[in-house]
Amino acid sequence: MQNISLYFTAKKCHSCGNTRLGNGEGSFKITEEGFTRNCKCGASIQTCFAENRNQ
Repeated sequence: MQNISLYFTAKKCHSCGNTRLGNGEGSFKITEEGFTRNCKCGASIQTCFAENRNQ
């Protein structure tokens, strides 16, 4: 459930407002450490999960 709330937090690009993913529009990747959201405009946001911040 945490993954779904993260998606909605980073659904919209903070730079251009794009909400699309895939087909060259942008990407959203979730790993054990955190998530990364990239946009076609070049903007990127990367976040670590709280339990991984002190490691």
